[in-house]
Amino acid sequence: MAKKIFGWIYSLFIFCFLYVPIFVLMAMSFNESQYNALPFDHSLDHNGSFYFAVIEISRP
Repeated sequence: MAKKIFGWIYSLFIFCFLYVPIFVLMAMSFNESQYNALPFDHSLDHNGSFYFAVIEISRP
C-alpha cells in the first residue's frame, strides 16, 4: 500500500516538475511589464502583442 501511494506522489511530482514551467511561461507571455515578475500586467489589447501579429499575418 505504501509503495502505491509513494508511486502516485512521485508521479505527481514529476508531472508538476515538467508541466508547471510550461504553464508559467504561457501565462507570462501575456505580461506587458518590462520585467517578468509578479504581479504582472496582462492584457489582450491589440498594442503590439505577438499573438495578434501572428493572427493578422495568417489571415488571407
